[in-house]
Amino acid sequence: MLNKKGFTLVELLIVIIVMSILSGVVISVVNVSGMRARGRDSQRKSDISKIASALELYYTDNRSYPISANWINAGISTSVLATNLVPNYIDVIPNDPNYIVDVATPCSRNGGGSADFDYRYNYRTSSTGSRYLLTALMENASSDDESKCASLVNWTSATCGGGAVVCGCTAGDSYTGALDYCYGIENPF
Repeated sequence: MLNKKGFTLVELLIVIIVMSILSGVVISVVNVSGMRARGRDSQRKSDISKIASALELYYTDNRSYPISANWINAGISTSVLATNLVPNYIDVIPNDPNYIVDVATPCSRNGGGSADFDYRYNYRTSSTGSRYLLTALMENASSDDESKCASLVNWTSATCGGGAVVCGCTAGDSYTGALDYCYGIENPF
C-alpha cells in the first residue's frame, strides 16, 4: 500500500476559496480609500501649517499679512501669497493633494459647475492685513475636528460667499452641519 502524504485538489480549492473570502472581508473592513483620504487630510494640515509659518515670518518683517480682502486660491503662482512669500519665506506654496483646476477664486466649482468639491487652500485677510483665515476642505468628516472653520473667531457664514454654491458649502452654511469638512486656522489665534 502506498502512503501518500499531501492534499487533494478539492482540499486545496476549498482552502483557496476560504482564503479569498477572508481577504475580501479584511479589505472591506480596512477601507483602503478611507485610509488614503485620511492621509491626504493629514497632508492638508501639514501644508496649511507650512503656509501659516511663512505668513508669520512675513508678518515679522512687514507688520501685516499679504492683503487679500476677498477669498483667493492660495496655490496659484500669481496669488498674493505666492508673490509675497515665495522664495523668501517659503520655497513654494503647496497645493492640495486633490487639486484639479487652477482658477483664481476658490469660490467656484471645479470645471465651472461640476458637483466635485474644490480641493485647494483658501486665504483671506482683514482689509488692513492684521489677521487672516487659511482654510482647506477635508475629505474625512472627522479630520477637521480640532480646528473647524465654524470655531474660528474671525469666521462667519458670510465669508462663505452668500447666495451661490461656493467654497464647498451652500448658501448660509457656516460649516456646522452634517457636511462639515472645513479645516481652518487664523491669526490672531
